[in-house]
Amino acid sequence: MLRTPFRPTLLAVISIAPLVGAARAGEKPEALLATSFETPPTMAGWWRGAYPFEKLDAAWIDSTSADGRHALEVTTGWWAGPRMEVKPLQYYRLRFKSTVEGKGYWMAQFYDGEGQLLDADHYSSIYPSDEWQQYEFCFRARFKAATAEVRFRAMWAPIYVDDVVVEPVSRPEVAQWADRVYATMPPVDVAAVPRAGRYLRRTLEKLRRGETVRIVMLGDSVANDTGNSAYDVLIERMYPGARVELITSVRGGTGCTYYRDENRVKPYVLDYEPDLLVIAGISHASDVEAVRSVIRQVRAVRDPDILLLSGAVSPPMDLATAFRHLPERQRREQIRRAEGYRPGLAKLAEQEKVAYLDMRHFWNAYVEKIRRHPMWLRRDHVHANARGRQVLARVLEAYFAPPRKRPETATPAG
Repeated sequence: MLRTPFRPTLLAVISIAPLVGAARAGEKPEALLATSFETPPTMAGWWRGAYPFEKLDAAWIDSTSADGRHALEVTTGWWAGPRMEVKPLQYYRLRFKSTVEGKGYWMAQFYDGEGQLLDADHYSSIYPSDEWQQYEFCFRARFKAATAEVRFRAMWAPIYVDDVVVEPVSRPEVAQWADRVYATMPPVDVAAVPRAGRYLRRTLEKLRRGETVRIVMLGDSVANDTGNSAYDVLIERMYPGARVELITSVRGGTGCTYYRDENRVKPYVLDYEPDLLVIAGISHASDVEAVRSVIRQVRAVRDPDILLLSGAVSPPMDLATAFRHLPERQRREQIRRAEGYRPGLAKLAEQEKVAYLDMRHFWNAYVEKIRRHPMWLRRDHVHANARGRQVLARVLEAYFAPPRKRPETATPAG
C-alpha cells in the first residue's frame, strides 16, 4: 500500500455534480465527477503530485485524446481529481479511457471528516495498450471516509487518461461488474474449497436470516486487497436480504506483531464491533503467538466469530535467499518459522476454536493451473490486480456458500 502525504489545502472544486443524496426518490443519482478535460483540469480541482524521490512530469495535452482534443498525460507522478464527498461503505463506479505505453495505476484515496488520509485505499492496474481502451472499476468508500479522490499514476512509461466519470453504483451492479471481470479469466476450481463450518455458525445463521453481518478485516495491504475484491456483494447475492458491512482495518506492512501491543486491538478491531473478525495478510512475521494474542485480547472484550486466512498472492519464496543477510543461527530460525507458519496457523485455529482457510493454497493452485505471466494477476510482486482479486473473491464466495443441496432420490416403485 503506497502512502501519500496529506495535502493541507484543497483546490476549488468546480465540476463536481450534486451529491448522492441530492437525487430525488426514483431518480438515478448524478455523477460525483465527470470530465472530458476539454477545459483546463486545474480549474476544476485536478492537481498534479509526485513523491519526494520523483521529478513531477504530468501535463494537460492536446497531442492525443480519446474524444475531443485534450487528455491528461503522466510520465512520472500522478494526476489527482478533486475531492468528492462519499458515503461510508457506499460503492462507486469509476469509468475512464486510457492508453498506456508501459504500466500504470489508478487509485482511490479516502479522507476522514477532518481531512486526514486513511490507510485503507484501492489500487488497480491500467494495462498496456497501444490503443485507447475503456475501463470500468468499482470501489467501496471506507467506513470512516467523508471524501475521496481518484488518481492516475505512471510507472516506467507515460500513461494517457480521458473521459473520467465517478458515480454511485448499486451493490447488485457491483456483483455484475465482478462477474464481467471474472468472465475474462479461466475459472477458479472451487470444488476443493471447504465450506465455512462450526466456528462461523453465528455468521452463517445471520446470513441465512437475511440480516446484517459486519466483517472487520485486520492486516496489511494484502488484506486490504482481499477486502477490495467485492467478495462482500458476492456473499450477499447468495443470501437474499442479507447485508455484509465490510470494514478493512489495515496498515501497510503491518500484522499481529503490531496489533497485539499497546491495546491496539481497541481502535483496529473492537471499536468497529465486528460480528466476524478476519485476520489476513502476509505481514505477521510468521509469528503464530502474535495472532493468538490478538485473538485472546479481542475475546476478552467481545466474542465475534473469527476467521484466519493464510497470506495469498505473495510469490513462492526462496527462504534461504530471503534471509541470507542474517547471521546463521537467526537465518535458520527465520526459515523454520516461515516454513511452519501455515501449519502452525491451522493448529492455532483448532486450539483457539476459530475458523481457518488456506488462501495461499488456492492462489498457488490457480497460478499453476493457468500458467500465465505472474503479472497477469498482479499489479506488483505481492499485490493483486482486478483479475487477481477475483481469484480471492471466488474462493471466499465458495467458502461462505450455503450448504450444497443433496441430490433428489427417486421414489421406490410400489
